[in-house]
Amino acid sequence: MTPDTEIVWPLIGPARHAANNMAMVLLMNLEATASSLPAEGREGRQVGRALQAARAYDTMVRGLLGLLRAEAPAQVKSGTLVADLLPLLALAANRKLVLDVAENAILEVTRPRFDAALLRLAMDAAALPMGQGLALHLRGAALRLDWPLEPGTRDLLAAAGIRAEQDSGGLLLHLPRAG
Repeated sequence: MTPDTEIVWPLIGPARHAANNMAMVLLMNLEATASSLPAEGREGRQVGRALQAARAYDTMVRGLLGLLRAEAPAQVKSGTLVADLLPLLALAANRKLVLDVAENAILEVTRPRFDAALLRLAMDAAALPMGQGLALHLRGAALRLDWPLEPGTRDLLAAAGIRAEQDSGGLLLHLPRAG
C-alpha cells in the first residue's frame, strides 16, 4: 500500500456518508421549494434547473464513490443499474448518452467490477467523432450500443460476466442474469 492509499482509502467511507447526507438535505430542500413555486414562473424554472442539476450531480458522485467500494455481488434491476451509471458513462464517453429501457431484468453482478467494465466500454466511444450523441438500448439483460468494441475491452467485460458480440446492428452485450 502506498502512502497516498493509506491516507485516502480510510476517508472513502466517511466521504460517501457525507456526500449522501449533503445530497439528501440539498435535494429535499430543493424539492420542497420547487413544489411551493409556480413551475412557469422565473423562480420556479430556476429552482427546477437547480433540482435537475443536483439530481445529476448526486447520481454522478454516488457512481464515482461506488467505484471505490469493496467488491461484492449484487442483484439489481438492469434499467436501474444502467440509468444510475449513465452520468459516469457519458463522462467517460465524452458525449451525451441516451438510454432507452424497453424492459428490465434482474441481474447478478459483482460491483464495482461490473461498473468499471462498462465505464471502460464507454471510454471506447470517446474515440468517435465529436458532436455525435450515442444511444444505449436495454431490453432486459441485453444492452445494444451504437459504438464498436475496442481491443482489450472484451476481456474486462468478460471478467465482469458480460458477453459481447458484434453483429450487423452494432454491439450487443449480454448482461449476467440472476438465478
